[in-house]
Amino acid sequence: QPTQPTTVPVVTPPPGQAATPAPTAVPTPEPGTITSPTQMHIPSADKVSYLLIPHTVQAGETVSGICAELGVDFGTFSERILQLNNIASYNYIMPGRVLLFPSTVFPKSGPYYKIMAHVLVAGDTVYDLCAAYGLKYDPNAAFIQRLNNRDNMTTYYVGETIYMPVYVAG
Repeated sequence: QPTQPTTVPVVTPPPGQAATPAPTAVPTPEPGTITSPTQMHIPSADKVSYLLIPHTVQAGETVSGICAELGVDFGTFSERILQLNNIASYNYIMPGRVLLFPSTVFPKSGPYYKIMAHVLVAGDTVYDLCAAYGLKYDPNAAFIQRLNNRDNMTTYYVGETIYMPVYVAG
């Protein structure tokens, strides 16, 4: 039940078998992937909608425990956490996997993403918005697609809100 607290274990490999970390859910910023904040031209009407806090799963941690540590309501955000991280079940999360947790509270330390809400106007393209936000389109398109809960990146309408990430090093 979404309203009931749930403890979901992180799967650890059997003794003697090495864990193969799953790929991270979010592209880790690489040189040239995200430009410096001074090179961004974020539209002035865009506002912070919420935050995403990345967390590297450690052996023995549970997703609900991580949520409690970060101040995120697991019952409210359980489905969104699955969708954002492109995972089908909490039962198969290996240590070393980076998961994103939605939050309205800034983390005490470490990196996070500010998720900016942008209302589309005539002439906007996702490619141009990436450039305005200092992002390269290719390595970030799938992440932006998941942020917007979309099957594709081609059908957006004037007046619709699109969410764009801004990486903050912490």
